[in-house]
Amino acid sequence: MAELNDEVYDRITELSDEGNKLAEKESFEGAVAKFTEALELLPSPKTDWEAAMWLYASIGDMYWLLGRYEEAANCLFDALNCPGGFENPFVHLRLGESLCESGRGEKAREHLLHICWTGRMFLRMKTPNISASLKILFSMAYSMGQTNN
Repeated sequence: MAELNDEVYDRITELSDEGNKLAEKESFEGAVAKFTEALELLPSPKTDWEAAMWLYASIGDMYWLLGRYEEAANCLFDALNCPGGFENPFVHLRLGESLCESGRGEKAREHLLHICWTGRMFLRMKTPNISASLKILFSMAYSMGQTNN
């Protein structure tokens, strides 16, 4: 796989750090702008780059925090298609939550169950709204267990 030159990588890292600082201050729109600016520095196709995975995931996370669930899901689907995206449990978690919030429960279950199947449940996340998704996930797992008995 090709590598980014140091200047581009350093600028992407700098913009990402700025985005993270804005997110910590709950300036989610500003964070989206910084992450998007960083993403635009990647050569096409963007989904070929590992950095795109965490940038798309960060943008999706910000959209989720803004309640813009469709936009969040779109970014998180892009993150899944990047190197390391499918293996990343946070991408599946936030995608499942976004799909759930946007009324696509069946598709949401697929991604939430993926977390269980891979054994990487995020029980210690510091995300305040995670409980609703976990309740859905545990309820589904309980129901699946009841039908197998």
